[in-house]
This record gives sequence, structure tokens and C-alpha cells, in this order.
Amino acid sequence: MVVSKTPLQTLQILLVMSAISVLAGCTGEDRLIICPRVAVLYDASRLTDFVLGVSKTTENVAYDAEIYNPIIKCKYDEDVVISDIEFNLDVMRGPQGISGKREFLYFVAVTELNQEVLEKKIYTFRVNFDDDERRVVAKQEAKNIKINFQRLGRGDLYEILVGWDLTPEELAYNRNTSPFDRPNFRRGRAP
Repeated sequence: MVVSKTPLQTLQILLVMSAISVLAGCTGEDRLIICPRVAVLYDASRLTDFVLGVSKTTENVAYDAEIYNPIIKCKYDEDVVISDIEFNLDVMRGPQGISGKREFLYFVAVTELNQEVLEKKIYTFRVNFDDDERRVVAKQEAKNIKINFQRLGRGDLYEILVGWDLTPEELAYNRNTSPFDRPNFRRGRAP
């Protein structure tokens, strides 16, 4: 007696056989690579730099800067996850901003997920505004961020946060000002 199989049954058998062959190729050495989470710290995602000694209004903004779109790539080496992150920095020159060189500080921090900061590094973003230039957008990278995940057991239980290195006054401004009340010189974000 010959038993014929439907096309669906044949497909199911092939899928099961391919899954078995893939699993047979795995060894105890292989790991599922789960990267740490990466995010922009909301309270530090924006920096609004006002002229000193005047009211904090749109007319008195020197620079307005934003960090956005972080992405991560990672790999494992023993009990260490090594991550590279990339994100965008967008700096607008406000009505009181001047042409020339300007430096902005930002941080990259490693934390246990929603817990304590394990490591924090400060970086400098240098901008040179030409006389007619109002905006500078750049991709930034932080490479070779090493996290020993042995304590928690998995890379995704850690988080890499980026943000502007704000003064207490700048941080209070971000926390106390609605996003709708902040100066906004952008007519669409650059890609």
C-alpha cells in the first residue's frame, strides 16, 4: 500500500527535518546573542542653551540640541558583551547663537536595567557654525563598550544610556518644561 502525502504534509516534514539539522549543529559553545538595551535618557535628550542673565524665552536661545535614534550592535566574548552604539546629534543655532566653534558634552552610561550606573564616560561634540549655518546634524559612535554580564547572567539585563551632560539648572529646565513649551527651531528632523 502506497501512502501519498499532501503538499502541506510534505512541507511540514521538511521544516521539521531542517529544524533538527540546525539544532544538531548547535554546541554548548553557541549562545543566543542578546544585546543590552540602548536608549536616550529622556531628561537628558535635549539641551537648550540660553544667554546668561536673561529670561528663558525663545528669543534668548543660543543653541538647542537633541540626541535621538540610538542603535546597537554587540557580540559576546566569554562573559563579556562588547557593544558599539550609534546615535544622532542635532544642534540648532538659536537667535542668540554665534558663528564659530562650540563644544557640547554628552555621556554614555552603562546601567543595570533601571538600576545603578556601573560606568559613565563623557564625550565632547565639537561644532563649527559657519556664518550662514543654523544647524549641524551628525552621527556619533561609542565603540567597544564592554560589560561583564556574569553577575546578572544576560546582556539584556543591562542598559546603555546616552544623553547630554547637563548642569543641574539645565536638567531642572528639561524636567519642568513641557516639550510643547520648549523652543523649537526645527521644521522637520534630518534623517
